[in-house]
Amino acid sequence: EAAARALCGGGGEALLREVVRRCSSWHAPVGEMLSETAAGSVWGTPLCDRAPMPHRSKQAGRARGGGAQAGEAQPSPWASRVTLLGDAAHAMTPFKGQGANQTLVDAALLGNLLAAALAGRGEGGTASALARYEREMCDKAEPKVAASRRAALLYHSAAALEPGSYGVSGVPAEEAAALLAELSRRGVTASDAGALEARAVAAWSESSS
Repeated sequence: EAAARALCGGGGEALLREVVRRCSSWHAPVGEMLSETAAGSVWGTPLCDRAPMPHRSKQAGRARGGGAQAGEAQPSPWASRVTLLGDAAHAMTPFKGQGANQTLVDAALLGNLLAAALAGRGEGGTASALARYEREMCDKAEPKVAASRRAALLYHSAAALEPGSYGVSGVPAEEAAALLAELSRRGVTASDAGALEARAVAAWSESSS
């Protein structure tokens, strides 16, 4: 962690040099892309997530202004009218690409529940709608937070930093670039789906024979 913070503190030029060093043996066009990258566009920062947001708890018997009188509407057992959404409620690392997505989900859920409460549908009014929103929001977002945390640990583990972890399985590192060029020439891409492995193996066998 200390080394990572020191590297980030060196600014874009230091970060770009480190990326170029680590990716020096990667296939084209990675090298060309890095050579065209402006150091001023490269940045690094510590990443964090947060523990699950606590659910609202009922506050039995609580009434604003000393208690409701007979015939008056009873106050909601959830007193607060303040809530959170997006990163404020469930910050997560970017390694599953879900942060912005979950914010949009939160906004739609919150809007729908508040609209229903203001229209008089459901019980408990606005405050109870907020409590329901938080429960459903946490149920949807927390698995994404946990998955993003696992991905962050994996991508920053010793195995991820090991040069031998990269390349094409079963292909010597010095021949990987030639194989990738051959796959590109043949139009073999991820769109081949179930046929991808067979086409890649055929290309490797034919080009190395």
